[in-house]
Amino acid sequence: MPKVSVIIPLYNKARYIQRTLASILAQTWQDFEVVVVDDGSTDDGPAVIRACDDGRIRLIWQANQGPGAARNHGIRSSTAPYIAFLDADDEWLPDFLERAITTLEEQQKGPVFVTDHFMGISSDTFFQRHPDLPLRSGQSTLPVDARPETVKACVDMFAQGAMVVAREVVSHLGGYLEDGCTYGEDAFLWLRVLLNYPVSVCSEPLLRVHFESSVLGSGRPTPYPVHALVERAARILEECPPRYRDLVEGALDYYALISLWRRMDCRDSAGAKHIMATFPYTRRYWTQFLKARIKLGLLTWIRARNGAQWSLRLRPAGAAGEAASHLKEQASATGSPAPH
Repeated sequence: MPKVSVIIPLYNKARYIQRTLASILAQTWQDFEVVVVDDGSTDDGPAVIRACDDGRIRLIWQANQGPGAARNHGIRSSTAPYIAFLDADDEWLPDFLERAITTLEEQQKGPVFVTDHFMGISSDTFFQRHPDLPLRSGQSTLPVDARPETVKACVDMFAQGAMVVAREVVSHLGGYLEDGCTYGEDAFLWLRVLLNYPVSVCSEPLLRVHFESSVLGSGRPTPYPVHALVERAARILEECPPRYRDLVEGALDYYALISLWRRMDCRDSAGAKHIMATFPYTRRYWTQFLKARIKLGLLTWIRARNGAQWSLRLRPAGAAGEAASHLKEQASATGSPAPH
């Protein structure tokens, strides 16, 4: 049995998957298996996998269901005690797996390892995502007295490819969301990991997250859906350890505020009103909340008056800046068919 299973969801990434596989095969830690889940690709990506002459690489197929379902399929089909995830267009630095397994097993510092990462398009555009880590380097837990914005920063550390986790952790929490979730199925899992397990943090970036093929950047074909943490806030609170209850309520309000601005960005006034009604405590961020209320009120008035398609460019700092960000967030938003 290999020590670590590497799970890769594949959907129309023929141009990039060879680079991803090369970064895995170049690892200084070689005791692994690679499970590539073809999520109904329509390009030559699966053919690239089949052409690989390495018995540790397996290709399995499923009808298109999105990256969360593909990752869960890969988990079920894998065998190792540790699981790593890597998107089909990203790449590890050569010592990623060795650093992760050594930390988890030999140093016995808990069941979850996460590293900082670079983001960009090419070698001259990469930048370090978290130069000031939201969690302490070494073994760390989420501080009970953290700010809600810090909770999001901690979840953002868990970019797909930045972590290795003991199988029992994923099994205990049920894996990734699947049931109709179109955005944030990864954050739904990793927030619950942060609330329930210590995390071993490596401050050195050992992953490169590529923008060029991401559907979440400036070329995104559809508006952002409502985040999974907002849609399923009741379940998060139901499962939340009591010591984190106040912190998580504030964090969910922060995610709701970001979703509120994104609803207005795509002129969905009904969706924005629903979020305001469901998360009234978004007003704790009173500056952003007030600007959102003004924009929504003007949008509603203009539409009622003449039905015009209209957008007011009010954008506060903080949460609204997050809403406008074109960073590739921790993995996955799906349309129809579900892209990666």
